[in-house]
Amino acid sequence: MLPSRAAVLRVGARVTVAGGTGALVVAGLAVPAQSQDVVTQAVPDGPQCTGANTVLASVVALDQPFDYNRLGATNPAGMMFALRHDIVLKSDTGGYDAGTPVTLTEKLTGAQLAGNVSLRADKRPRPLALRMTVGQCLEIAFQNLLGTTPADGEQPADRNVGMHVKGLAVVNGVQDDGTFVGENASSLAAPGEEKTYTLYGEHENGYVLDNGAALAAGEAGGGTTAYGLFGAVN
Repeated sequence: MLPSRAAVLRVGARVTVAGGTGALVVAGLAVPAQSQDVVTQAVPDGPQCTGANTVLASVVALDQPFDYNRLGATNPAGMMFALRHDIVLKSDTGGYDAGTPVTLTEKLTGAQLAGNVSLRADKRPRPLALRMTVGQCLEIAFQNLLGTTPADGEQPADRNVGMHVKGLAVVNGVQDDGTFVGENASSLAAPGEEKTYTLYGEHENGYVLDNGAALAAGEAGGGTTAYGLFGAVN
């Protein structure tokens, strides 16, 4: 996670400041200081995301039953992340026919889409993989299109979703983290809601992404990960 731009003290050893106008103690060595501001410095600016170095991805979360194999093992409680252009309407809605690509349904609201979408017939359900290179930014336009209630009795009751990528640096702050942890503001999306997450690829690696709204579940399950709501950024 990138540091904020607030002034901080950068010292490798343990640091103690004795009062606002007292002495700075670094590893037991006293250094006179008129004020705390004397020993602070501004953190350099974070990554600059421009049109030239930013990869754009439009992603949704949806309820999607899937097969585990060709022997008939299925998961009717399936959930997944998918690219928006791979999603279609499940039923006739607002003047659009079932099977219409969601990218062509700009007149429909998030409430009309949530729980009413599925993968195109020619697409097989599989974990989402997004790609970027070192030094690039990844801007994810995300919409939660899970239904407002569980599509199956085995699904978690929490229908909020956040795209949480483990290891990539957030660019704008905690709103890019796709979680709701501690006293931080929520960066999750309710059914039908949209969020934008901007991340920075500082190091070459493979990064796991999952739903930051449900990281654990009963019976030792990994929240919604066990139902298919996961992927990677490579």
